[in-house]
Amino acid sequence: MPRLGRRGQGAVLSRRRGIPHLPRSRNARLRVGSARAAEHLGARHPNARRPPHWRHMTSDAPNSEAAADADPESGVHLRLFPVHTVLFPGMPLPLHIFEDRYKLMIGECVRDELPFGVVLIRQGSEVGGPARVHPIGTVARIEQVEKLDDGRMNILALGEHRFRIAEIVQEEPYMSARVSFLPQLVSDLDEDELLDLSGAVGRAFVAYDRLTALVDRDWEVQADLPHDAADIAYLVASVMPLSPREKQALLAQDSVDTLLRTERNALTQRSFHHRAVLAARRRVEEREEEHGDMPAPSHLN
Repeated sequence: MPRLGRRGQGAVLSRRRGIPHLPRSRNARLRVGSARAAEHLGARHPNARRPPHWRHMTSDAPNSEAAADADPESGVHLRLFPVHTVLFPGMPLPLHIFEDRYKLMIGECVRDELPFGVVLIRQGSEVGGPARVHPIGTVARIEQVEKLDDGRMNILALGEHRFRIAEIVQEEPYMSARVSFLPQLVSDLDEDELLDLSGAVGRAFVAYDRLTALVDRDWEVQADLPHDAADIAYLVASVMPLSPREKQALLAQDSVDTLLRTERNALTQRSFHHRAVLAARRRVEEREEEHGDMPAPSHLN
């Protein structure tokens, strides 16, 4: 079988309402993965697959060629950024860095060209003391930096590989951990079956996307969809209005088949809801056209 503006801890998550635009990519146990990038907020587009440069992060880290297939028992030291959002591989994360400890941490990452890990807070405050976090997160590579007064920064990071925390090694002044890389998504389907499933999810997403734009006028319709099954799965997971806990469950999923099927069902349900909302609006508009605006109620003295 073939292998395949919300306040965060020390930062403001400034993602615009809408959908990040991704470039086209392609392919499918298929080890699923390809070139993922973001034009969102002006991010530049790498045109080829770009594994993370682990050699910058620690001297005993696996090199970039081995990063995707790193031994789960091996460990890499990674700075962690706990937030109340879930970052998926290939997706953009714009942040405004304002808290002192994260100005320090991100400043070190910018200076030394280091990635950092984004993890969802399980328990604790976003700003202040250490928080308990979920064990699975996503490596974020800084793509753009805008330095502001007092050491504050606006940054745009791009999600890369998933990881699992093996051990928290530091909590002050910021959290860091020894982590191991999770495998790329795998499929138990043959290539044609996987293409059919990812195509069905892509079509369901396009329908949902257009219906959402009719329901919510601030919604930005996705201009183009990726071709790769994992890219489609992570785009849909990132964009859909799910709770952080639900998105964390999707991030932890190793099977692209399960991920796509879960998303297909969710898209179908939400599209049905949107159609019901639009039908109700049409009935109201038809009544208003037929009977005119209802007169305001009179008040007797």
